Amino acid sequence: MKNFTSKALEAAEMFLIRRGFEIIERTWETEGDGGLVDIVAEDGGAVVFVSVKSREASDKGFPESTASREELERFAIDWFSQSPEQCEECIFRFDTIALILVSPDRAIIRHHINAMAPGCDIDSEEE
Repeated sequence: MKNFTSKALEAAEMFLIRRGFEIIERTWETEGDGGLVDIVAEDGGAVVFVSVKSREASDKGFPESTASREELERFAIDWFSQSPEQCEECIFRFDTIALILVSPDRAIIRHHINAMAPGCDIDSEEE
């Protein structure tokens, strides 16, 4: 499972790089409660906290984020408090990447940009 998760994170990272994102950190862990942000990236001057959810090909469809709004906001607060040099007055957002592995070297990726924007319900489940 660890190998699958690592490959999924690598695929998500390459996907973002190909779209012009600069990866700042990978698998950044908050202090204290052990929360984890899969990828911290920069996109057009914005700091982007990316949650990656993956599964092997199945009839269940794309995996969706299970992080709550409060958890994501806590990640941002912790990261900015530990990385103040990254920006003083920058924009930040939360993206999610849902990935289905369809073969050992191929995946289908769904990128939700600004997943916490008004009208986006990241807490909903589709299953």
